[in-house]
Amino acid sequence: MKSNGIIVWIVALLIVGARIIWRQKNVGRKPIKSGGISIFYSLIIYVVLIIWAGSKMFVNPNGLFVIPPVSFSEIIEALILGTIFAFPMILTTNYEIRENGQIYTKANKCFVYFIIGLMLVRYGMEKFLFRETNPLTTLILVFILLITYLTIWRVASFLKYRKLSKSQIG
Repeated sequence: MKSNGIIVWIVALLIVGARIIWRQKNVGRKPIKSGGISIFYSLIIYVVLIIWAGSKMFVNPNGLFVIPPVSFSEIIEALILGTIFAFPMILTTNYEIRENGQIYTKANKCFVYFIIGLMLVRYGMEKFLFRETNPLTTLILVFILLITYLTIWRVASFLKYRKLSKSQIG
């Protein structure tokens, strides 16, 4: 059962990676709609994929859902690291008002490289920083880290959008 979970996790990562690359190729082609709420759509998709794929890893051979022990300090560390990882994402996400008066996401060539670097750093942390930790505990901590930086990044992106939107009005 655990190998099925790993396959699901790899497929989910490939889907998320393909989505990021596709999104970067299409960035700036369409204006942001729905008052900026659409900024949160990808966050919802990523969080659902992360939770769905991850939950498959926590089923033991008897078919029972088992959550490994995670200490409060480990959760705090994952939250702090997620917050730190969010800052470069926030800095590389910007918006612009075009001639038609609508707001578009600005293309950023560094974004894809940053995502790749972030994945490598996260992988290195899993292999070296958490090597003494139970692999499932490490997985939970990585989930917390991922969800933290994605949420902070998207909320900050929404706030940037709203600030630009309000400057356009006033």
